[in-house]
Amino acid sequence: MYPHYPFDIQNFIDRLTTIAESVNSKVLYIYLDIGYHHLLDKRVDEADEDSLCYKLKEKLLCKDLFVEAYPPAEDAIEQKLTSDPICLFIGTENARFSNLSLTTKASQWFIYDPLKISLYEKNPLTAQYMRRRYYYIEKCKDAQTLGLIVATLTAEGYLKIVSHLQEMAKARGIKTQIISVGRINPAKLANFLEIDCFVLIGCPFNNVYNSKDYYKPIVSVFEAEMALNPAWHMKYPDTYVTDFKKLLPEGEKFLAFIPAESQEQDVSLVSGRVRTNNAGGIEEEGAAADALSEQQQALVGKGKMEVMTTNTGLTFEDRTWKGLDPALGCTEPAKLEKGLSGIPTNYTHE
Repeated sequence: MYPHYPFDIQNFIDRLTTIAESVNSKVLYIYLDIGYHHLLDKRVDEADEDSLCYKLKEKLLCKDLFVEAYPPAEDAIEQKLTSDPICLFIGTENARFSNLSLTTKASQWFIYDPLKISLYEKNPLTAQYMRRRYYYIEKCKDAQTLGLIVATLTAEGYLKIVSHLQEMAKARGIKTQIISVGRINPAKLANFLEIDCFVLIGCPFNNVYNSKDYYKPIVSVFEAEMALNPAWHMKYPDTYVTDFKKLLPEGEKFLAFIPAESQEQDVSLVSGRVRTNNAGGIEEEGAAADALSEQQQALVGKGKMEVMTTNTGLTFEDRTWKGLDPALGCTEPAKLEKGLSGIPTNYTHE
């Protein structure tokens, strides 16, 4: 059950007068955030003068009006939006608005915040978090090792998308590691020192926009697709894709991956260095490991004029700490003992 937040319909209608000219003779979609789904009860009978739809159509001379809940119910029928409608989101500017506005193509987006009683326009593709996402896409292109975080085991097609990402990364000479750590947090992912960038494979409603707390960038499947698939080169998507199933061959945003179209050299927009497509580097990894490049064995001066070497190709085998030693076969089996019984405030043996 979702919470019910108070909502003043009259204040909302008064604020709509500021966008009356923008929605004139156009299709208007109103999305209700969690906490305001109870407003759907007020739109059942559109001929009723007390209904929400009747009051909105009376105030706004729009061509058509639709009021929907977001996130939608599981049994809800997905409606096809008309070309370039105007969308209005009732709620705060949060992750749900980000997912909805980025995945829904509209000519204009407005947000009505009932807590602040404010109505303002928002362009999702020019927001600050979108600029940060494109920066992470460049970091994904610069990565030498990608960590594929499998945050779901039930979503249909997650194994296909993992294989697809591995294929694209291998074609660019990028190593991949599959990681399954349950609910992710900065402490868990900090254990994977050799990974340069993480790709989160999970629910479309995952909050990937606030990944500044992590030591390495976390990108979505769509962002990894834009970084690794040459078919997306020099293309600016009109909508964002949060559901990775749309990137599979049967999906509406699928673009075939052709390794031959990959550029041999590219310039990083982050570091300014030339990126080389080292597709054959994975097969020759054994020979390359014997002679680390000058960049990998760079000398670094420390604070007390001490000299140390840094190996950017650090792997698990190079670590001094690899976890607790299980000592299999070296310990005797423990005897079974009766454990605690009862509740924490009153165990039976106390």
